[in-house]
Parts: sequence; C-alpha cells; structure tokens
Amino acid sequence: MYVDAELWLGLLGALTAVGGLYYARRALDHAAVEQSREAFVKERTDLRQRFGQLCEMAADMHVLARSSLERIGGTSLLWEETMRPPTPVPLSAVVVEWQDAPPPVNLALLQAARRCLPKESKAHRYERYSSAMGALARPA
Repeated sequence: MYVDAELWLGLLGALTAVGGLYYARRALDHAAVEQSREAFVKERTDLRQRFGQLCEMAADMHVLARSSLERIGGTSLLWEETMRPPTPVPLSAVVVEWQDAPPPVNLALLQAARRCLPKESKAHRYERYSSAMGALARPA
C-alpha cells in the first residue's frame, strides 16, 4: 500500500508538470500578444486621425440631448449658462496648486478598463491606459 501511494504521487507530479509546461507555453504565445498590441495601436491611430470629427460629433449629440448646453465660440467645448461667471475672470485671479496626494482610485472602473487594454503578455494586460500608450503608441 505504501508503494502504491508513492506511485500515485509520482504520477500526479508528472501530470502536474506536463500541465504546467502546457500552460507556460501558451502564456508565452507571442502571436496573441502582438495581435492585441497591434489592434490597440491601430485603434489609437484611427482615433487620433478622427479626433476633430469625433469631438464635433460628440458636441452636437450633447447639445441635441440637453438644450441648456451651448458651444464656447466655434469650438466643441460646451458649457451651461449657470457655469458662466457674471463677469470675466482676470487670469491673475486664477490660482493653481500642486497636490502631492494621488487621486482617488475607483477600483471597479479600473478593472473594467483593464479588459479593454492590450495584452502585455499572454497572461497579463497593461495595468493602466497610460502604461499601454507609453509602451505602444507614445505621442510624437
């Protein structure tokens, strides 16, 4: 009975090793990783080329959906009457402060966004959009 247990444990170890090698080989599948990265770069290039058109389309849709919105000048920037200051604000009155505290993290949003990011390896996707952009589609 003692020999049978050792034999079964040996067979179980061999099967585990074979399974581990199979999944390790699949984790290093460079074709799937490259396809994911190429799709990400292609989508970003398309968005960059159509940026102005997409901004105009989005602004038009928002103005149609919410009549209180209006364009600022001839741009695609929008605001409401309630957002407009009663008099122009002098630039010298604007104060900008640097804060060392990191912004709050919305974990649910971060996890949902990760599903749309390209693969860094077969098993892992990029953690953040900025990481993927920096590695794959750094702006010129």
